[in-house]
Amino acid sequence: MASTYWLISVPAEPNKKAVFDKTTALTASFGSPCFKLDIPKLKVGTLDSLMVLSDEIAKFDTYADMAFQRIVRAWDNDIADSESGSAADLKIDMGSHSGGGEVVPEKAVENFTWAEERFPVKTNLQELTSTVYGGICDIDEEVKTALANFAQIKNSLNAIKRKSGGNLLVRDLNGIIESKHYCIKPDGQPSEKIIPVFIVCSKTRWEDFSKSYEGMTREVVPNSCKLIFEDDSYNLVRVLHLDCPSLQTFKEELSKNKFTVRDFVYNAQAVEEGEEEKKQLMQQEKDARIQARKTLNTAFSEVFLLHLHLKAIRVFIESALWYSLPLNFQAMAIKVNPRKEGKMLEALEQQFANAKGSAPTGGSGEMEEGTKEQQYVSLTFEINLEK
Repeated sequence: MASTYWLISVPAEPNKKAVFDKTTALTASFGSPCFKLDIPKLKVGTLDSLMVLSDEIAKFDTYADMAFQRIVRAWDNDIADSESGSAADLKIDMGSHSGGGEVVPEKAVENFTWAEERFPVKTNLQELTSTVYGGICDIDEEVKTALANFAQIKNSLNAIKRKSGGNLLVRDLNGIIESKHYCIKPDGQPSEKIIPVFIVCSKTRWEDFSKSYEGMTREVVPNSCKLIFEDDSYNLVRVLHLDCPSLQTFKEELSKNKFTVRDFVYNAQAVEEGEEEKKQLMQQEKDARIQARKTLNTAFSEVFLLHLHLKAIRVFIESALWYSLPLNFQAMAIKVNPRKEGKMLEALEQQFANAKGSAPTGGSGEMEEGTKEQQYVSLTFEINLEK
């Protein structure tokens, strides 16, 4: 689901209602509904401070969009499971604004009202902007921390799973090799004189191995080859050998003939400990996923609303730079019909051709590089929740 809004402002001449009604009628003819954008009269400083802030807030705007997209990607990719649904299902918690309740992001734009209790309009504009942007940064850090914690636990769990997976050349042999594969003395302890050698042999060379292993040294115990485990490509076998200097020669001969010796020391507790560690990590992963989901769910709503406020401030700043004082403009959000975007843009440019009048030199109400500068303030707000 992807939606594009143009957040515009134009001089309120002859009055705000007339401008809004005229713009609504124009955009409706292109299948694009128009909504009032509630931007209060903020505390304007000097022209120089506005121009500096205009450059800063453009960077803040970019960061806010990146932070929001990070949340969307993380929801659909990093923490996705059968219970999470997709980011397209997430809602914006409007709290006490615009009737409250949870709404889809589009409705949050269309019903936007300024959160006066959080962002008093009498606050210095630079401080107000920093407060909104700081809130986005703080939430973004919380998201990064929650995702990093989840990723760390998941990576540890995957490492354990990899050990128990893969082919016999690399997989963990605990749980496969048992005490019975050793030469056991009458007292139940493994023999110190007869040593098991665990070998991985390709199935395509099984016959070669069966015929050759006894002749590699004189101290190989005859007929001691025992198949322990097999996968699609390899056999894991045990061969008994006397504990003497030729044991190393036996291993070297195996390697020379492209048979893999797996060094292994049996530990009766290793399997139990491994299963317990895996069980603990699985629970930790579940808990971390739930926590990350809660963090992302809250962050989705909060970053979106903060970004909207940042956009509103940016529209206000650009309007203050381009339109004459005292400020009297109408801000609007137009939901763009992509099939008629070009024609609607031409119609809006024609209707508001003289909106900017004589703008101050160096003003930052310019469009992105490579696009034609418009004669009215216009910013794009993209809502892209597609996977």
